[in-house]
Amino acid sequence: DFMVAAGTSLDVPVEKLVKDVIMNIRFMDGDEFVAGGDYFLPEGVRNYSILEEYVPEGYKMSVSGDFTVAAGTSLDVPVEKLVKDVIMNIRFMDGDEFVAGGDYFLPEGVQNYSILEEYVPEGYKMSVSGDFMVAAGTSLDVPVEKLVENAIVNIRFMDGDEFIAGGDFFFEKDASVKFGDLALPEGYELDSEKNNAESGFVARDGAQIIVHVKKISTTGIMNIRFMDGETFVAGGDYFLPLGVQNYAVLAEYVPEGYRMCVAGDFMVTDGGKLDVPVEKIPTTGIMNIRFMDGDEFVAGGDYFLPLGVQNYSILTKYVPEGYRMCVAGDFMVTAGGKLDVPVEKIKAAAYTVTLVNEGRNAYGEGSYKAGETVTIYAGIKAGYSFDKWTSSDIAIARPYASKLTFTMPAHNVVVKATWDRAGSILPSLPGISDDTTPNWLNLDDHDAYVQGYPDGRVKPQNNITRAEVATIFYRLLTDDARDYYYSTDSGFSDVKPGDWYNTAVSTMVQAGILNGYSDGTFKPNASITRAEFATIAARFLSNPYSLKDRFTDTEGHWAEVYINRAAEVGWINGYTDGSFKPDQAITRAEAVTLVNNVLGRAPHADYMLDDMVTWPDNPKSAWFYEDIQEATNSHDYRWSSGKRYEIWTSLN
Repeated sequence: DFMVAAGTSLDVPVEKLVKDVIMNIRFMDGDEFVAGGDYFLPEGVRNYSILEEYVPEGYKMSVSGDFTVAAGTSLDVPVEKLVKDVIMNIRFMDGDEFVAGGDYFLPEGVQNYSILEEYVPEGYKMSVSGDFMVAAGTSLDVPVEKLVENAIVNIRFMDGDEFIAGGDFFFEKDASVKFGDLALPEGYELDSEKNNAESGFVARDGAQIIVHVKKISTTGIMNIRFMDGETFVAGGDYFLPLGVQNYAVLAEYVPEGYRMCVAGDFMVTDGGKLDVPVEKIPTTGIMNIRFMDGDEFVAGGDYFLPLGVQNYSILTKYVPEGYRMCVAGDFMVTAGGKLDVPVEKIKAAAYTVTLVNEGRNAYGEGSYKAGETVTIYAGIKAGYSFDKWTSSDIAIARPYASKLTFTMPAHNVVVKATWDRAGSILPSLPGISDDTTPNWLNLDDHDAYVQGYPDGRVKPQNNITRAEVATIFYRLLTDDARDYYYSTDSGFSDVKPGDWYNTAVSTMVQAGILNGYSDGTFKPNASITRAEFATIAARFLSNPYSLKDRFTDTEGHWAEVYINRAAEVGWINGYTDGSFKPDQAITRAEAVTLVNNVLGRAPHADYMLDDMVTWPDNPKSAWFYEDIQEATNSHDYRWSSGKRYEIWTSLN
């Protein structure tokens, strides 16, 4: 405790919060990497002493002072070997025979065998290389072998009177050397009429030997595949001159429109194979185009254009908005070329689009020219679901889609958005309406709609994300519904065009099945709750729920109507204590059970197929076994009598 008194002061001691981060440290002996890796270190300016515990055995740091620890960075730390001489027993062994040895003072630690050179017995050499560990009181047997006296013999390989190759070669002095054991020039073999393979010579210093050779057969069949990256373009078996050849010999076989992207030599062998990298010969080039209104630069840049003589019409799509070219005819496209294209402003009447009763993040209001494509979006209203668009100025083909595209007429347009309070059931796709059967969903085909994970498991007890649920229901839409509400623009700030779930989320939002949050986000990677999942399912039904609550904990909940509607048709159940637990995250097993109920599927473990996909974490004893198998295997089926369960007939 401390005393608070008017007008007094107090010094309060504080200390910095230290956060450990991962930093990559490499301990370097000069240019040689000794050890290292990713280490957890306290963030900020630190002394090199905090790295002492990580310095490799037998080394010490040769740097001091401070350095900065920052997450994701790397640092090379100079180290040097700790050198200490110790006594080690060395025995030089020629096979099992002891040649020499004794106790030697050697620098402790990892050393190269070269430090033993001065101790190798006269007339011997070590027959081992690399490193070994020097430790006090230990012993080491070092293999050695006698030094062999060599003779230098000059050999000339001759094809008739033509010198092919040759030079001075080392042989063991006075050894008998067979012609058949010599390494002959590439593409040649012994001329057996003049030199028998079993005959030879005695290696004496300064001797000169002529070896008669002849060319091996000059051509052979080799399989050549011309590859553009991993793509096979063309190829086959070709007659080629044997031996070392330049890639130029393949030029005549390169596929039309391609060129080799390799040079130099390769070895041609009869029956051999070779992949030759090729690339397409470009038919387009980059040309710099500047659109000029008199002396004023309007727009431009580098464009990919077809090479050669082209008409100015190919530039139409690049002409700046509100301008037109005032030149016609042809021009020459050259790679790296430049061209100024004269343009002039288009004078056109503009008409306005006005949105009425739109939500937050709505867009599309503004001025447009007649014939221009207009896209409007109703946005989001907290506590409401989008109902439809109305307008007396244009015909609306898809009034229930919150994102609407139309062609601007030659007059002003006013479009009004209408909304339903959360809890109302959204309208059906035109022409579809049923009080107990879900609209828009494919109830006939039993296609798989859940996939497993790369580790081979399906993880039924894991939570499921909002993006995964959107993707499941998107896959289960009928083709008509999917085409009718198809979209790639959700309007949410955290659903980007390149995201794997973008199309699914955008389409389900357009259909009014999914909503986001009041801050304009969708939270695709958040776990979905039981209430949210029940709401999505219930929105596929035509009529709302108006009876009393079926659960003890849903009264007054934002999803009360949806939860009770889904329970009314038998799609969901609560817990034994009468609760539903609406804000609890739903598991993958609970989710597929609900989806199977929505789709009217009735799997039975005794009537599935032996060759179906199974999962190690979905045992037959699990309550969710049948529903997980149904969700992960596409199959044909027939109903049992009374449609009590389905009998699988084949896998798809």
